[in-house]
Amino acid sequence: MTDDPDALVVLGDSVPAGNATDAAPWPDRLTEADDAVDEAGDALTETGDALTEPDDALAEPGSSLTETDSPLAGLPVVVRGDTGTSLASLADDAEAHLDAALEELSTLAALSTADPRVVVLVHAGHNDAQLSGGEPRVPETAFRHAATLLDRALADHPAVARHGFVGLVPLLPDHRVPFADAQPARSLTYDDALADSVATHYPVARPVGDWHDRTADGVHPEAAGHAAVARTVAERLG
Repeated sequence: MTDDPDALVVLGDSVPAGNATDAAPWPDRLTEADDAVDEAGDALTETGDALTEPDDALAEPGSSLTETDSPLAGLPVVVRGDTGTSLASLADDAEAHLDAALEELSTLAALSTADPRVVVLVHAGHNDAQLSGGEPRVPETAFRHAATLLDRALADHPAVARHGFVGLVPLLPDHRVPFADAQPARSLTYDDALADSVATHYPVARPVGDWHDRTADGVHPEAAGHAAVARTVAERLG
């Protein structure tokens, strides 16, 4: 990283918030030091053949995040967003969401400055890609537009040292959440649309088959899923 950030802000939904699992969510794995990082490595080892795919950006079996030297280790983190948050809703009022995160950061004793420079990672789109009444909650054209607007807003904000968009995790039928047969193809289409619409995209969805052992319910990651996302983001940030 070219700048030394003071904190991490994640704008997202219930996926980065860590819903549906007691495991540490990926933002905590990126920012906490050795113990949380080693847990991420342990979880990745447990996924077995998911790490042996040649196109897998995670690393060799048994390695841990300590070997990728996450540039965000030790920084305070704030996650904004929860169940039902869409990328489109984040784009509708991007400055307000970011200002609220900065206000929350100002209350943290771990923050070393009153005027922080932050890394912002957006992890949303899962709600946009879901169906409601047989149609996407957010049409793809509107989703692309929202992603472009949010990308520009973060690029222009004076407190943002760097920002990027973490790709959607695949929405998998035949798990606890009753997704339609249009998934996971629709979530992959939206992830590709996101990649086309923003300057920096960190893909995590492929290979899709790996996610059957990484998800708690078809969307929310378990330990291995959060570890996989954390590793990909750490390597791309580094």
